[in-house]
Amino acid sequence: VVDITERKRTEDKLKWHIRRNELLSQTAARLLQSDDPQALVEDLCREVMDFLDCQTFFNFLEVPEMGRLRLNACAGIPEEEAKAIEWLDYGVAVCGCVAQKRRRMICEDIMATDEPLTELVKSYGIQAYCCHPLMIQDRLMGTLSFGTRSRPRFDPEEIELMASITHLLAVAMHRIETEKELRDSESRFRLFAELAPVGIVISDENENSLYASHKFTELFGYTFEDMPSVKEWWPLAYPDEAMRKRVQREWQAAVDEARRSHTETK
Repeated sequence: VVDITERKRTEDKLKWHIRRNELLSQTAARLLQSDDPQALVEDLCREVMDFLDCQTFFNFLEVPEMGRLRLNACAGIPEEEAKAIEWLDYGVAVCGCVAQKRRRMICEDIMATDEPLTELVKSYGIQAYCCHPLMIQDRLMGTLSFGTRSRPRFDPEEIELMASITHLLAVAMHRIETEKELRDSESRFRLFAELAPVGIVISDENENSLYASHKFTELFGYTFEDMPSVKEWWPLAYPDEAMRKRVQREWQAAVDEARRSHTETK
């Protein structure tokens, strides 16, 4: 008789780590490719729930103008219960406390404790609960939590998996916000440039044309595609050679300063 218990335990652990890595990889790919990460939360968190043997999850998002949290997605509780917690104040229940303190909270053996903060999740029959803040640097975006009714605590590796999923979600949400702000900024600039009474042309440090306003192309009778290099615009914009050289020196000085600033930042 050969005892293979330890070998079986090692094999199971290896399989768990392989599946965990696959889950993280798939989650990262889906979130970073999505134009709306928040819409994927329920689907992705259900996969995490299945993997970790959890029965509930809750995703709250911060609403700064109201100073409260709003329930974005959840699973494992009746719909009427979800409606009852649609809004959550800071410091209330586990998620509100995590949002307030901006630190994760791990609650174990909940059924055997009388902690007021866990009364809400306790009413759902949850034995172990872990909530992480959705953070980008020092900025709070919300919370993400998982709960299980089948055991009194989580393993450390399971908690770190939850932390990784939370971080991926925060990064994806921040990316969408940044891209939207950039699009809005570009739209405002284009509106300004097109309404400006003067012609505007933008280039990169290698003098490749990046943008030319309608007024600019109208002044010289060429389209943006006709003149891909700023070198071709210089004689048209500044026919006087002395002035052209002075402006080119100023342009080069600005490019050199930008390069130095970029190098120092790195």
